[in-house]
Amino acid sequence: MTLTILVFILSLKFLGNYIEELSGKNLDGAVMLQLFGHASLRMAILSMPLALLSASLITFGSMGEHYELAALKSCGISLLRILRPLFAFSCLMALLSFWLSFYIVPNSNRELLSLLYDASKTKAGFAIKPGIFYRDIDNYSIRIASKNERTGMLYELRIEDFSQNRAQPVVTLADSGRTHILQDGRYLQMMLYSGVRHEDIQASSPSLPYGRLYFDSLSYRFDLSEFAFSRSDSRLRHRSIFPFPQLSQAIDSMQRRLALEEARVFSRMGRYTGIDSTFFAAQYVAAAEAFSPQSVEEWYTQPALRQRAIDEIRALQPELEYWMQYSRRERQQIREYQHEYYSRIAMPLTCIVFALMGASLGAIIRKGGLGMPAVASVGFFALFYGLLSQGWKLAKYGWADPWIGAFLPLLVFTPFTLYVVMQAAVDAKIFDESSWQMWSDRLRQWLRKKSD
Repeated sequence: MTLTILVFILSLKFLGNYIEELSGKNLDGAVMLQLFGHASLRMAILSMPLALLSASLITFGSMGEHYELAALKSCGISLLRILRPLFAFSCLMALLSFWLSFYIVPNSNRELLSLLYDASKTKAGFAIKPGIFYRDIDNYSIRIASKNERTGMLYELRIEDFSQNRAQPVVTLADSGRTHILQDGRYLQMMLYSGVRHEDIQASSPSLPYGRLYFDSLSYRFDLSEFAFSRSDSRLRHRSIFPFPQLSQAIDSMQRRLALEEARVFSRMGRYTGIDSTFFAAQYVAAAEAFSPQSVEEWYTQPALRQRAIDEIRALQPELEYWMQYSRRERQQIREYQHEYYSRIAMPLTCIVFALMGASLGAIIRKGGLGMPAVASVGFFALFYGLLSQGWKLAKYGWADPWIGAFLPLLVFTPFTLYVVMQAAVDAKIFDESSWQMWSDRLRQWLRKKSD
């Protein structure tokens, strides 16, 4: 139940980021179900550790509240032995998470991103608003003054036709009109009543530079095929769509490509400067400053050689600026791919840590149900999600190694889990009111001594 609720909430949050691409596109129910299904599978990996935390916290809290843990311990069964089945189950869940994140979820992400891409390319549904020119139909601009919502009649219409590629559009004015959808939404037929059609025909008939046609009724047919959702064979490239072996190959390929480009650039620079790849990687700004005519003048004393070197350096400066931008972009992309690589390893391991942490906290709190365990689960979820976001930023912008950003939740929660497991094994009452009162008294005594 906890897993289902978390997956549902996180899937809605994920699809909410694409609300502008999905709204008003007249997507049918099957497409929306596919989007939600693929998003749910993507969020299941993130929700699994929190579900294990909540389930183990509620279960062991209920066992402690009803003295079931005390009965087991009185029979000589230690808490660590009681945790063995939970540990085995969490390992199975971790293996399932490994399998999903390595092979199943990447294929689902490919379909999800492809659906989102196709939806973003689909035009919004045909909807004309009074007083606003509607230009979503290619080569046409339509404006109405008012609309009768009950009868569907349109009043004071103006249609500008640019399809004939003339200097001036063909302008049609009508007192009223009505629209009809044909062939399951493929075409829109618009019947106009009591109007006039203005046309500049000078290009085709010089003797008749201007044409005016009065009509009682006139029919327009517009092609709405671009408004229909259709699947494309777009080949998207994103780190989340690669299975685990291919993700490793993609990282190696990007690193080799960057190294070859780096060797090519520095092979040209090395003829005139003392800058090598090691120096450049350590100090971008210093490299750019060293790669200047002033530094070359110190090396060349002969005027002809000095001027030639200066000209060569000036010619290489634009290439160096491009290389700096290219290198930053490629290195950031490599860090993003490496963070994805390590995250697929870290997230399943988090299942084991969170299951043990929830069980130990439940044994200490000794409260079951949806009260205290639910509050604790929400708090740990907020902290877990915040650490994931901060770890992603640390890895993306190069503030820390990608593996540190991916393993940041584990680095924070693993020591805490070991601590609460040891405290639960000795029946410590770290969350008991008397324990907090004792620490409060000791703090007041210490402050009183310091003040004296």
